[in-house]
Amino acid sequence: MIPSRSRLVELASVLLAEDDREAVVGDFEESGASSIRGFVDIVGLVGRRQLQAWGDWRAWLGLFVVIAVGLLLGVVSRFLAEAVSSAIRLYVTEWQTGDVIRGPGGLDYRVGAAAYAFLGCAALTCWGWTCGAAVTLLSRRTSVVNAALFVASLVAATSGTTTAGYSSVLRFAPWGYSLLIPTALRFSIVTFSFAWALVRIKRRGFLSLRTVTFWSAGTVVLTFLNAGAIRAAVSCGRIPAGRYSFEAARSMGCMGQTVHTTAAIPPWFAAILPWTMLLPLAVVIAKSHGSQRHDNAASSPVV
Repeated sequence: MIPSRSRLVELASVLLAEDDREAVVGDFEESGASSIRGFVDIVGLVGRRQLQAWGDWRAWLGLFVVIAVGLLLGVVSRFLAEAVSSAIRLYVTEWQTGDVIRGPGGLDYRVGAAAYAFLGCAALTCWGWTCGAAVTLLSRRTSVVNAALFVASLVAATSGTTTAGYSSVLRFAPWGYSLLIPTALRFSIVTFSFAWALVRIKRRGFLSLRTVTFWSAGTVVLTFLNAGAIRAAVSCGRIPAGRYSFEAARSMGCMGQTVHTTAAIPPWFAAILPWTMLLPLAVVIAKSHGSQRHDNAASSPVV
């Protein structure tokens, strides 16, 4: 147990890899240095190792994945989270007073809304998990920095824009439905699944074939099913926030049933856009396959 006089060192040691933490803190205790000096030394050690880690091209590939997919996922996650919030609001209001849910075709509507919400949340989970796994497999030392940049990308992707103009349900809804629920949903699902993959790989050091197969199948299927939502999110996710957002949404063709328009983006870009979400998955498969080949070669008997 680290003495109370070394709380600064204990705080700084969190930045170290788990394998190195005990040795570094032990050296500090034996040296008898002050807590401030130990804190400075450990932070300096972490900084030098970070600079060394960023000298590897794989760390920069992880950064590219974080920024490219993180920005796209930020726009898509807001779009899907707002769709889920719209379904929740319709359930709450129409269940008591409306004819949409309890009228003819109400069962089909309920099933469709629930299925769309479930598929959207499942897709966000898979995309967040594959991003976290790809970044960690590429460079474990820079994974924490890339995790912070990933969250920053999610925020930056939707700053100064809105998608509320296209939704008649959320346009006049209370702020809990238009802001609180979508924000809580998208950040909790995406960041939790990202952190889940990061922590799992850091603790175990590898991904089993069953795990890779499960997440690969789920990500590919859910990306295919949500391809239209991805295109719509990018087409209608750049509406400037403010007084004239409603008029801007109308001019961009992002109103009502025209929400799935791709007029705002080139056709070739609309065609390849959904499959950009599979870039982290490609990294996970490639790295896992390489690790398995290395393990098989190391365990094979020498003739």
